Amino acid sequence: MSTANAVDFMLNGVQLPVNLQKLRSDKLFTPELSKKNSLNNSAVIDEDTEATGQHNYKIPVIQVTTNDEDQPPSSYRTKSTARVFEHPEIEKIKLAFAAKQIDNSIMQTPEPSARDMQTTTFDEEDMKKRLSELIKEHFRSQKMVPLTSLDYYRLVKMIGKGAFGKVYLGIHILTGQQVAIKSIDKQYMKDEHSKRKVFQEVLILKKCNHKNVIKLLEVFENKKYLFIVQEYASEGDLLTYVKERGKLPENEAKELILQIVQGVRYCHRHNILHRDIKLDNILLDKGMVVKICDFGVSRFVKSGQVINEQCGTPAYIAPEILLDKGYEGCYADLWSLGVLIYATITGTVPFTGNDLDELHSSIIAGEYTFPKYLSEEAKDLISRFLKLNPYSRIDIEAVENHLWFNNMKRAGDPLSPRGLHSATNTSKAIMALDKRRLSRENPLKKNSESLISFKVDPAIVKKVEALGFPKDHIIQSVETNACSHASACYFLFQKAERKY
Repeated sequence: MSTANAVDFMLNGVQLPVNLQKLRSDKLFTPELSKKNSLNNSAVIDEDTEATGQHNYKIPVIQVTTNDEDQPPSSYRTKSTARVFEHPEIEKIKLAFAAKQIDNSIMQTPEPSARDMQTTTFDEEDMKKRLSELIKEHFRSQKMVPLTSLDYYRLVKMIGKGAFGKVYLGIHILTGQQVAIKSIDKQYMKDEHSKRKVFQEVLILKKCNHKNVIKLLEVFENKKYLFIVQEYASEGDLLTYVKERGKLPENEAKELILQIVQGVRYCHRHNILHRDIKLDNILLDKGMVVKICDFGVSRFVKSGQVINEQCGTPAYIAPEILLDKGYEGCYADLWSLGVLIYATITGTVPFTGNDLDELHSSIIAGEYTFPKYLSEEAKDLISRFLKLNPYSRIDIEAVENHLWFNNMKRAGDPLSPRGLHSATNTSKAIMALDKRRLSRENPLKKNSESLISFKVDPAIVKKVEALGFPKDHIIQSVETNACSHASACYFLFQKAERKY
């Protein structure tokens, strides 16, 4: 493999499976992961969640069936928070949807035909009216929310494909807003490891509320698929954006990097380790708003906890993970963030090799060089991330106060505990934080603020009420981030009104 091709391959950043030392190097770049190489260790997750009880959210129970005759067990029916309501109106809705969605999407996620994508505004307005009437009637007669199905969405096109499912661009019928719908085939979720991997991502996203972290809207299922609905980032990913331009000017890159830092900082403050920060996993929404995505190998971490799982992307992976002696805290994310900054403003990665062994040797040795055109401030910031000693890396709290971000016009991050310092104070703060790192102070901050913090907008509540949902149900769903259809409507309306 030529050096140019190798760099391009690494820049695309295919994720590594667990136990990378045991797999042949020629297979390490494949995204297909076997069940035995599950990226989350169930024992570790059990310890984190069950010991504390802090993350025991009620994730939808998965009924893994492939036959129409199979019926959910009684435990599934009793644990469910909603029941199927066989209202006559639902038959009319299904008939209407049959004209634009294959077999009503009950047993498959169809590729929409050209006619499907040309559904008129009148058709969708009619469907919106019918669905609203159904919701209102369901609450009147059943006193509970109706089950969500694909009837509430129109699939437009497939925009992504992974080992376990596909991602579709969809239209949310009730609000008319675009969403991303990840469909996961349940045949890949028959073992406990795979289920935990999916549920861990859902759990983490459910607990997050930050403008620079992708928003989870709701989770629902049918007999064959689990559907995860998220907000749609319309401008693509940072990898594509950088590759189209070769590299980004530092002034432009600063605006994006600062948002990434704020999103990562939010995660770290709440003990969430991402573990796969890279250009591919940074989405861009309208107004060039950053959305960190793909928490598939992320996990909660506790103070002093040593992690032995090996996962990440070859060119972005931290040296302590490659050494396979265990690592702790969120330091691995800081290394990956340094690689990402380097790649954004140079168009390549700092560590390269003709094969995986050479790449690993380069990372472990910390061998890299800077292009001459980079500013001294950019070089200094990157070098503070790419320190071999994890505890000497720059503190995520100090990053936005680095000299590289000086003279930026910005609105500020509501989570920031302080304003901008002067250049002198910035240097002193960074030096002090680095000194604490060397003393092995734990990077996880004791934070009393809740992960979920919503101020309900009465005007948006009224819009959702008009769709058939009771006011009290809407407010409760939003305040608890229930990831229900009511809260999904609320946040989609909120996003539509947001000015970037």
